[in-house]
Amino acid sequence: MKNFKLPVLLVLCLGMTVSTFAQLSIGARTGVRFAQMSDFADLEEVAEVNNRIGLETGAIVSYRFSPFFSLQSELNFVQKGVEVIYVEEDGFSGSGKIGVNYLEFAPLARLSYGSGSVEGFLLVGPSIGYGLNGTIISEETFLGETFKEEDDLDFEDDEFARTDVGAIFGLGLGFNLGNDLMLTVDGRYNMGFTNLATDEDVDMEPSNRGISASIGLLVPLSK
Repeated sequence: MKNFKLPVLLVLCLGMTVSTFAQLSIGARTGVRFAQMSDFADLEEVAEVNNRIGLETGAIVSYRFSPFFSLQSELNFVQKGVEVIYVEEDGFSGSGKIGVNYLEFAPLARLSYGSGSVEGFLLVGPSIGYGLNGTIISEETFLGETFKEEDDLDFEDDEFARTDVGAIFGLGLGFNLGNDLMLTVDGRYNMGFTNLATDEDVDMEPSNRGISASIGLLVPLSK
């Protein structure tokens, strides 16, 4: 009987600990993303592949189960893409830019460590983005004459995947401003798993990549 009571007591103690520390917070974050696409690195012999610098901002709902573990769900507006500048050869040079704006949902596990006024944390979890719109900009120069074209991205006609599934890995610091109000700063690596080229005849299989840095604020609603 004693052997049965011990695990029951442990479960009850764990439940009391969770209820003691459980806290619901809402907040917002904003920052910058340095976006890239995989497979474009293969063009480096004939082109310079650059990041697309864009915005990453959104809303946060966080539920803290214990001092060490939280579920942080985010809905973000994210700008992704890539820029390619072709090396000048035989009087020809050019560049191409792809920019796509996404609404992205990310349910992240947050593992916190440390105590007091400053704590560190680790973020990890999936992400799923829905493409809202985008642009494709191409510029070509031949024998001193430049031609520039800018078109809206049509996901269906341009055979570009609208849905983007990926994963997020991040590290950050939280600063307790008093009354459980928390200022956060973090850096993240974003890895996309979706092949963005839906045309089966295309040799490349580009997927979104990116590094982002952001600042946020979490406001407690309950404790």
